[in-house]
Amino acid sequence: MQNKNLRKTEKISKKDFTFLLAKLATAFREVLDEARISLYYGYLNHLTREKLSKVIDTIILESKFFPRVAEILDIHRRLSNIEYNVVRIEYKEKQISPEEAKKIFAEIWKRLDGRPGDRVVIKPKLEGKRGEEFEEKRRLAKERVRGI
Repeated sequence: MQNKNLRKTEKISKKDFTFLLAKLATAFREVLDEARISLYYGYLNHLTREKLSKVIDTIILESKFFPRVAEILDIHRRLSNIEYNVVRIEYKEKQISPEEAKKIFAEIWKRLDGRPGDRVVIKPKLEGKRGEEFEEKRRLAKERVRGI
């Protein structure tokens, strides 16, 4: 008896979900592909098999077109008489002192190896003859740019 109660609250398996969605698709002559099944499963996998089965039977009897996820959830809400809560995140500005702001920016500048506008010195990683050739080409390129 305890197992029955546990089973009613379990999420639906993808296999069972695919079977029920195929039933719905057959009723509306829709073609299902793996991507569509996965998309619907991603949004509806919190429903139990029993609840989803009742919802799908209701949709087959009441709807004219293949439902979207939102329509399935609306019918589930109507049948279950529940409200879905939308997660709301509130952004609250944190007031910081100028000293705290300076510390934060100092940490950022430290990570970036300098402040904005600081002259960045690029050191060649090439050594020996290749490094010298690179530096010579770089010097000549700078001269050409200045000469233009």
